[in-house]
Amino acid sequence: MGDGDLKNLLSNSKRGWGGREGVFEKSIRKEISESYGLIYILTKALGEMYYGDIIKRKEIFPS
Repeated sequence: MGDGDLKNLLSNSKRGWGGREGVFEKSIRKEISESYGLIYILTKALGEMYYGDIIKRKEIFPS
């Protein structure tokens, strides 16, 4: 990324304050939503594995 790119990012992000979203905010928001999506998928998968295990145990050993 050159100096010009950085200046463009900064000027675009400044423009974003005026209602129009800048490139910088968009990329940050995209990063955040992608990482949250990944965390959500992982926790969901872990939860399903964990609860699935409990359900299976209850089928084998009904209380």
